Amino acid sequence: MKALAVLLLTLLPQDAPVDTDKLERLRKMNPEERSRLLERLEQYKQLSTEEKDRLKENLGRFRQLPPEAKEAVKGRLAGLSEEKRKLYRDLANGFFRTLVRRNPKEMRGFPRGLCLQWIRRERKGEMERILGLSAEERSPAFLDLYRQFRSDVEARTLRHAEKQRCFDMERAKNLRTAGEDFWLRWRELVEPCPHAPKTQQRFKAGHP
Repeated sequence: MKALAVLLLTLLPQDAPVDTDKLERLRKMNPEERSRLLERLEQYKQLSTEEKDRLKENLGRFRQLPPEAKEAVKGRLAGLSEEKRKLYRDLANGFFRTLVRRNPKEMRGFPRGLCLQWIRRERKGEMERILGLSAEERSPAFLDLYRQFRSDVEARTLRHAEKQRCFDMERAKNLRTAGEDFWLRWRELVEPCPHAPKTQQRFKAGHP
C-alpha cells in the first residue's frame, strides 16, 4: 500500500492538492485491485509524453460525455477481458503509429477519437480481422482503413455543407485537394459549425 501511495503522489503535479477521498478508496481496495492499479500506474510511467497527453485528452473527453454515453462506454469495456483490452489498445496504438510514420505532416489535426468511433460504428469486426494478420500484413491494412476513413469524412462533410449551409461549399470541395493539410482544413471548417453541440463539434462532421 505504501509503495502504491508513493507512486500516485509522484504522478501528481507538485502544486496539486492530495485528494483524501481517493486515498481512502485506495485503502479500501483488496490486494488484487491494488495490484492491478499498481501495474497500470507503472505502465503509465513508461508512456511517452505524447502518449500521456493523448491519454489525458481522451479522459477529458470522457468526462464531458453525458451520463448515458459514459455508461455505454463502461458497458463495452466490461464485456472485454483485461487481455482483450490490451490487445485492442496495442492494436489502436499500432494503427496510429503506422499513420504517423507514413506521413507525420498529414496527421496534424487528425481526429483520433472520431476515427476510433467510426471504426467501431462503420467497420465492425475490422480490427478483429487485422488482429489475425501478421505484422507485415497489418501496415497496408491500416493504411487502407485510414483511406476509407478520410474518404468517408470528406463525403460526409460535403453532405453536411449541402444540407446545413453552415460553411462555404467551395471550401468543403477544396478538401479533396488539401493534401497534407486535409485535417487542418477540415477542422477549420467543422469546429465553428453552429449545428454541432460545443462539446462534440470536432466529432460531428457529416451528420446533417
